[in-house]
Amino acid sequence: MDRTKEAGLVSALTGLRAIAAYFVLLFHYGSSFVNAVGVPYPIGKILSNGYLGVSFFFILSGFILAYNYRNPLATWSAKKAFFLARFARIYPVYILALIASHFLGNRYVEPGSMGAIPQFVLLQSWVPYTDNIQYWNTPGWTLSVEAFFYTSFPLAIVLAADASDKRLGAAAWLLAGTMMIAQTPGYQFERLAPVWLGWVPLALLRLPEFLFGVSLGVLCTRGRLQSLGRAAALPAISFAALVCLAVLPNAIVPGPFGVLMGLLISSIFWSTESRIRRLLSTKLFVLLGGASYALYLLQEPAHDLFTSNFGGQNKLAIIAYYPMVTLLAIAAFILVEEPAREMIRHCFGLRRSAGAEIMQRIATSKVDRLEMAAKPGSAMSRLDQERFGTGRETAQGPPVGRS
Repeated sequence: MDRTKEAGLVSALTGLRAIAAYFVLLFHYGSSFVNAVGVPYPIGKILSNGYLGVSFFFILSGFILAYNYRNPLATWSAKKAFFLARFARIYPVYILALIASHFLGNRYVEPGSMGAIPQFVLLQSWVPYTDNIQYWNTPGWTLSVEAFFYTSFPLAIVLAADASDKRLGAAAWLLAGTMMIAQTPGYQFERLAPVWLGWVPLALLRLPEFLFGVSLGVLCTRGRLQSLGRAAALPAISFAALVCLAVLPNAIVPGPFGVLMGLLISSIFWSTESRIRRLLSTKLFVLLGGASYALYLLQEPAHDLFTSNFGGQNKLAIIAYYPMVTLLAIAAFILVEEPAREMIRHCFGLRRSAGAEIMQRIATSKVDRLEMAAKPGSAMSRLDQERFGTGRETAQGPPVGRS
């Protein structure tokens, strides 16, 4: 695939993050409400499966990292740059949300208890879920899992790069089968896993999703799976299949849902002319996708703030929460997440992140579709050529990625 034709890929996948984030948000603070007021069964059932949006983030993380770091992180300087970039990516908003949850949710450290410490170093997913473990910001468990994924990625990308297409494809099928049989996308911080897996740390239980994304990402960057791009409607079909699947009973949904999300991401990668990809690349979706990380982490403290000031029992208050938390997330993205990220990167000599470039595109673009920037010879085209070029990684950091 011509690299200029991939210019909208990161924008489209960023936009897709917005849908996944709101899927989780509505699960946490909308599913019980809509069921209580008597909405149609399919809508209530879809929202009750909203927790599966987390699986999308895990799979997409592996896909994007594999796409960005097409050459293995062979040197210590490359590994150092990678880990610093990941720290700058996740920690500023994570600690902001943790502190906000501490004060807004009246979550305090119990005298003599060490239960709050693991969450500050992103280790809460490695500790058995008991009453002694304090989750100030409950959604933060996923960041503990993600931190483990980052730690395992240098080895994963080396193994994937050395594998033949046939072996990598077999690995992808094996991981998909593991997700289908074990239903790993359904495991959450409450350890909703079979009893015989109760001793396994949660981060390990969710690893197949990340590795599934890595394997698909490497295959796509090698030019494989191009058949997924022959039908421009495939992303829309995949999305519709996900919606239909979410209506089914919870017990059979998680595994197939994760596999279908991998298909959706891969089809968006290759279907450059699809309407879904163009829609996800609009400025609105890209902005919401950029703020999706802050939205995910701030949903709980924002809900604490909102209910303590406005109450949370009437319909109007419940509905008003969603635009409020959206505006709060956008503000955190623009005023905290990106400035803190760029400051950390600058302090350690890393080059400008893709997130800052996305914000520049939103601010300066005069067209609705960011893919228009792929016109040969344009400034945006040159930027995308650099982003989607050789993929060589140096101590200066990756060319793209909000994963």
